[in-house]
Amino acid sequence: MQPGLPNEWKDRENDYLTQIDLIAAHGECGALMHGANPFGKPINYSAYQQKFPEWRVKIINLLNSHQVRLVADPGLYLFHMQEEGHSDVRWYRFEPYPGAQLR
Repeated sequence: MQPGLPNEWKDRENDYLTQIDLIAAHGECGALMHGANPFGKPINYSAYQQKFPEWRVKIINLLNSHQVRLVADPGLYLFHMQEEGHSDVRWYRFEPYPGAQLR
């Protein structure tokens, strides 16, 4: 934290659901989402019970604080589903500083 700044922008640790995680979880959950093959191997429900708590935490972390960037919009939106002292969803719009180089 810098003196005089009430908040500091910090990227989250890798504790949220990424696109790669989502694709992997979707692939793993295919057997649950579609009718089971009566001649295939049985579904290992205990494996899902072990993985679900981690997926749940990652999904909640993703939703609790996430960025949205719109096409042809140089700014970004930051959404917080929960903030200390507030029960409503909060969002903030950030725009590049005039003259700043965009990445």
